[in-house]
Amino acid sequence: MILVDLHVCRFVLLVLLVLLVLHIYILYLSIPLYIPVGLQRLDISNNKMETVPDSIGFLGSLRYFSAHSNHINYLPQSIGALFRLEYLDLNGNMLVELPEDFRYMASLVYVNLSNNRIGHLPHYFGHCNKVNMIYIYICDLCL
Repeated sequence: MILVDLHVCRFVLLVLLVLLVLHIYILYLSIPLYIPVGLQRLDISNNKMETVPDSIGFLGSLRYFSAHSNHINYLPQSIGALFRLEYLDLNGNMLVELPEDFRYMASLVYVNLSNNRIGHLPHYFGHCNKVNMIYIYICDLCL
């Protein structure tokens, strides 16, 4: 089991704009509160994560978040605080539903929810009115 704790990298993170944690098969990611407010891109794809930490909501400048090809079965409500997020890739996980606070992600343009276990898109998904590309193939989607 690999746990990634970004607290150890405190000084490196102060000027970070892009954080890539790819293909190292992590199970859990701890996001410290002092990650720079300017972090714009976070990619934690191709690991073995089951959840996204609640602290994701502190990354208010995030515009790109990719967590595809993990084992994520839960998204915290705090993901709704990512109101600047434009690109969201959660392809290839085990998500069953989206949190209600998803509605506050008004800047979303691209969403990939393919290869999950989502049975329906909630009514509040309609609040994301900038979305012009959404992928939902091979889901258990009932329209």
